[in-house]
Amino acid sequence: MNLALFRERLAAGTPNCDLTLIDDASIAALSRDYPQLPAEYFDLLRLVGHGAFADCTYAIYSGPVHPADIYGDDRAAALDRIDLIGDDFCGYCLGYLDGTLGEVSGCGEWQPLADSSLVSFLAGRLFDYEP
Repeated sequence: MNLALFRERLAAGTPNCDLTLIDDASIAALSRDYPQLPAEYFDLLRLVGHGAFADCTYAIYSGPVHPADIYGDDRAAALDRIDLIGDDFCGYCLGYLDGTLGEVSGCGEWQPLADSSLVSFLAGRLFDYEP
Protein backbone atom coordinates (compact mmCIF):
# COMPACT_ATOMS: atom_id res chain seq x y z
CA MET A 1 0.00 0.00 0.00
CA ASN A 2 1.36 3.42 -0.85
CA LEU A 3 1.26 6.42 1.47
CA ALA A 4 -1.51 8.24 -0.43
CA LEU A 5 -3.85 5.23 -0.20
CA PHE A 6 -2.94 4.74 3.45
CA ARG A 7 -3.92 8.36 4.20
CA GLU A 8 -7.22 7.89 2.36
CA ARG A 9 -8.01 4.73 4.33
CA LEU A 10 -7.24 6.49 7.62
CA ALA A 11 -9.45 9.45 6.73
CA ALA A 12 -12.30 7.27 5.47
CA GLY A 13 -12.76 4.92 8.33
CA THR A 14 -10.25 4.79 11.14
CA PRO A 15 -11.84 6.39 14.19
CA ASN A 16 -10.05 7.70 17.23
CA CYS A 17 -6.65 8.39 15.76
CA ASP A 18 -4.66 10.91 17.75
CA LEU A 19 -2.02 11.95 15.23
CA THR A 20 0.13 15.06 15.03
CA LEU A 21 1.93 16.13 11.85
CA ILE A 22 5.60 17.05 12.03
CA ASP A 23 6.68 20.20 10.22
CA ASP A 24 9.26 20.25 7.43
CA ALA A 25 11.99 21.87 9.57
CA SER A 26 11.68 19.13 12.20
CA ILE A 27 11.67 16.45 9.51
CA ALA A 28 14.85 17.95 8.04
CA ALA A 29 16.51 17.86 11.48
CA LEU A 30 15.43 14.24 12.08
CA SER A 31 16.68 13.13 8.68
CA ARG A 32 20.04 14.81 9.37
CA ASP A 33 20.28 13.11 12.78
CA TYR A 34 19.12 9.71 11.48
CA PRO A 35 20.35 9.40 7.88
CA GLN A 36 20.15 5.60 8.13
CA LEU A 37 16.33 5.69 8.28
CA PRO A 38 14.34 5.40 5.05
CA ALA A 39 12.48 8.32 3.47
CA GLU A 40 9.19 6.43 3.93
CA TYR A 41 9.45 6.92 7.70
CA PHE A 42 9.98 10.67 7.40
CA ASP A 43 7.19 10.94 4.82
CA LEU A 44 4.83 9.18 7.22
CA LEU A 45 5.67 11.64 10.01
CA ARG A 46 5.19 14.61 7.70
CA LEU A 47 2.04 13.49 5.86
CA VAL A 48 0.24 11.25 8.38
CA GLY A 49 1.81 12.17 11.70
CA HIS A 50 2.88 10.53 14.92
CA GLY A 51 0.76 9.33 17.80
CA ALA A 52 -1.80 6.61 18.42
CA PHE A 53 -3.75 4.92 15.65
CA ALA A 54 -7.30 3.56 16.02
CA ASP A 55 -7.96 3.35 19.74
CA CYS A 56 -4.32 2.61 20.52
CA THR A 57 -3.94 -0.28 18.11
CA TYR A 58 -0.49 1.04 17.24
CA ALA A 59 1.63 4.13 17.87
CA ILE A 60 4.35 5.85 15.90
CA TYR A 61 6.78 7.98 17.90
CA SER A 62 7.62 11.59 17.04
CA GLY A 63 11.20 10.48 16.44
CA PRO A 64 13.41 7.44 16.96
CA VAL A 65 13.83 6.18 20.52
CA HIS A 66 16.91 4.40 21.84
CA PRO A 67 16.20 0.84 23.06
CA ALA A 68 17.58 1.64 26.55
CA ASP A 69 14.67 4.04 27.04
CA ILE A 70 12.21 1.17 26.68
CA TYR A 71 14.05 -2.06 27.47
CA GLY A 72 16.50 -0.77 30.07
CA ASP A 73 20.27 -0.75 30.11
CA ASP A 74 20.56 -4.51 30.60
CA ARG A 75 19.08 -5.32 27.20
CA ALA A 76 20.13 -2.14 25.40
CA ALA A 77 23.60 -3.38 24.44
CA ALA A 78 22.15 -6.16 22.28
CA LEU A 79 19.72 -3.73 20.65
CA ASP A 80 22.02 -0.72 20.39
CA ARG A 81 21.92 -0.36 16.58
CA ILE A 82 18.11 -0.46 16.38
CA ASP A 83 16.16 2.78 16.00
CA LEU A 84 12.74 2.22 17.59
CA ILE A 85 9.92 4.14 15.90
CA GLY A 86 6.69 2.78 17.39
CA ASP A 87 4.93 0.12 19.41
CA ASP A 88 1.75 -1.93 19.70
CA PHE A 89 0.94 -1.09 23.36
CA CYS A 90 1.44 -4.79 24.12
CA GLY A 91 5.21 -5.11 24.47
CA TYR A 92 6.39 -5.15 20.87
CA CYS A 93 8.29 -2.22 19.40
CA LEU A 94 8.80 -1.41 15.75
CA GLY A 95 12.17 -0.26 14.49
CA TYR A 96 14.88 -0.30 11.88
CA LEU A 97 18.18 -2.14 11.95
CA ASP A 98 20.49 -1.34 9.03
CA GLY A 99 17.51 -0.25 6.93
CA THR A 100 15.45 -3.36 7.67
CA LEU A 101 12.09 -2.94 9.37
CA GLY A 102 11.43 -5.31 12.24
CA GLU A 103 9.98 -5.77 15.67
CA VAL A 104 11.57 -6.15 19.07
CA SER A 105 9.65 -8.46 21.39
CA GLY A 106 8.93 -7.67 25.00
CA CYS A 107 11.89 -9.94 25.80
CA GLY A 108 14.18 -7.83 23.63
CA GLU A 109 14.52 -10.19 20.66
CA TRP A 110 14.88 -8.64 17.17
CA GLN A 111 12.64 -10.11 14.47
CA PRO A 112 13.07 -8.67 10.95
CA LEU A 113 9.89 -8.36 8.90
CA ALA A 114 9.58 -9.95 5.47
CA ASP A 115 8.17 -6.73 3.98
CA SER A 116 10.22 -3.69 4.95
CA SER A 117 7.51 -1.19 4.01
CA LEU A 118 6.39 0.76 7.07
CA VAL A 119 3.13 1.80 5.42
CA SER A 120 2.29 -1.78 4.42
CA PHE A 121 3.06 -2.97 7.96
CA LEU A 122 0.77 -0.36 9.52
CA ALA A 123 -1.95 -1.05 6.94
CA GLY A 124 -1.78 -4.72 7.87
CA ARG A 125 -2.20 -3.91 11.54
CA LEU A 126 -4.95 -1.32 11.09
CA PHE A 127 -6.90 -2.55 8.05
CA ASP A 128 -5.93 -6.24 7.76
CA TYR A 129 -4.22 -5.29 4.51
CA GLU A 130 -2.14 -7.93 2.74
CA PRO A 131 0.11 -6.90 -0.16
